[in-house]
Amino acid sequence: MNVEIRNEPLSHVTEKEYSATQSGMLCCPQCFQSKTMQDFIAKQGRRANCEICGSLGQPCLPACELTSHFQVFLSYYRCNPSLSPVGSMLQSDDHSLATVLHSDGIYVFSERVALTKQNALLNAVLKDPNRAATDWWYSAVIGQFVLSPPEWTMFVVEVKYKNRYNINWEKWDLPALLKTISPRFVENPPAGTVFFRARLHEGRVYEIPDIEFLGPPPPDLARGGRANASGIQVLYLSNSAQTAVAETRPFVGAVVSVAECRPGRDLRILDLTRESKLTGLDPFADDFAREMQTAVLIAELNREFAEPILPNTADRDYAPTQFVAEIIRANDYDGIKYRSAMNTKGNNYVIFYPLLFTITYKFSVRIKGVEVQSEQYDPEWLEKAMNSLLKKPTQP
Repeated sequence: MNVEIRNEPLSHVTEKEYSATQSGMLCCPQCFQSKTMQDFIAKQGRRANCEICGSLGQPCLPACELTSHFQVFLSYYRCNPSLSPVGSMLQSDDHSLATVLHSDGIYVFSERVALTKQNALLNAVLKDPNRAATDWWYSAVIGQFVLSPPEWTMFVVEVKYKNRYNINWEKWDLPALLKTISPRFVENPPAGTVFFRARLHEGRVYEIPDIEFLGPPPPDLARGGRANASGIQVLYLSNSAQTAVAETRPFVGAVVSVAECRPGRDLRILDLTRESKLTGLDPFADDFAREMQTAVLIAELNREFAEPILPNTADRDYAPTQFVAEIIRANDYDGIKYRSAMNTKGNNYVIFYPLLFTITYKFSVRIKGVEVQSEQYDPEWLEKAMNSLLKKPTQP
């Protein structure tokens, strides 16, 4: 579904303008793509001229009366008003609420509604003079500017620092949510699919490594990882040899051996790399709340499973993903697919049942060089940008 957003100039909504929009900006069925919302306004509205899309003689409702309908998805979005003027000064992409919703695949408005009108209607829905739709808003599911949902943040704090084995799920039932994940996040690699596993040698290699070296460590030697506690045997794989080698974090001169791993039956994998955009779904339909919850959770888990962890804090920092992996395993999944932190084009797998796989040595490589791409980063960029923005012009 391709929807055009008209890039008209944006401006902050003043308190006076907010009061006006809150008092009753009329919208009609033709303002929305959602059939659910179209039917609701057509049934509940009174005939008037629409102030959003300009249609005449349509059933209309004040936008501020639609707040409860929008809260199904708006509750996942947060903004940072202080970044709005900085974003304008730096000529960054538009991060208004209407644009961020569209980027996340939540197509609320019809093509008849210009971007400025979309944000004006959203202001009326927000009913909050401290937040404007033209502020800098964070995506809920994709992109660079994504904030973790508060439920996940509380869960992480609980598992890391308070209570690791007896979680109270009353406020956020994570097990129930993982149990009802949409089929669009499930991958089913058939038997015989080739995966790759790499092992870093400690010294020089003069012979072909044996399968014990290439396979998973025995339980008494299994160290804790991102998806397994110490002593629990799992198999970490990659979708390419290049990614598998990169995941060993090799140094120049190191020798790495690569094996092919093939499952003996079809697999059921929870795919955290699937795009979490909600394209094609009706944001006002009854089942959208669950779809939104799932998309936000999958996006967060994909980031968490790919996040590099320092060795000295691994026991603590791996706890949340280890906990989640156990829940996923209990829901009849064979493993989890997540993006690689060492190769931006690669993906990794953790397999809960290593004995399903036949492991065959393929080749060994000696590392000739390790390429690191970087760009200069200034931790004080935001403060400097704000100071520059607020600096008074010099009097002639």
